[in-house]
Amino acid sequence: MKNIVTIALVFSIFIVNLQAQEKTVLGIKGGLSLSNITYDYFSDTNNRTGFFIGLYSEIQLNNTFSLQPEILYANQGNEASEILLGGSREIDFKLDYLQIPLVLKFYFLDGFSVHAGPAFNFLLNQNVSYGNNEESDVVKHFDFSAFTGLSYKVLGNFELTARYIQGFTHILDDGNSGERAKNNAFQIGVGYKF
Repeated sequence: MKNIVTIALVFSIFIVNLQAQEKTVLGIKGGLSLSNITYDYFSDTNNRTGFFIGLYSEIQLNNTFSLQPEILYANQGNEASEILLGGSREIDFKLDYLQIPLVLKFYFLDGFSVHAGPAFNFLLNQNVSYGNNEESDVVKHFDFSAFTGLSYKVLGNFELTARYIQGFTHILDDGNSGERAKNNAFQIGVGYKF
């Protein structure tokens, strides 16, 4: 938890310093998140509906490209049937992350941009239920992912955005290096530039 607070503090100082530069703007964003976990041993998966909210700073590199570091609080997880030897059991993941995406934006039409980049995700909270039993420390505390998306500027300082996120890290802390349980999510939301 100390590492997460330190990262958030360093990121905040970074954004404040960038804000002092001419071609940098600060913004807030939030919206809906539909997430899932892909895993060979899951069947009948259901998305977790949640939200994301956070701050960003857009640094205009030139007329076409900008860099946009973000810091977001985001819900992820899913509900699934876990396939076991001789049967199955219901499992429910409720995960909350501090996400730090580094966004590269390309403006290709008036108001439209595509974006992509890596994200560094730090687990803040996990609530994992296996049937009637709850377990802690089932999920690893770090997840690396990448994303791609589309944004559109509307009504002056508002921006609509949609993003798909794909995790690359095996998120279960089960010592099994051969299997891969990976986060993925679709986020749709709105941002406002100050």
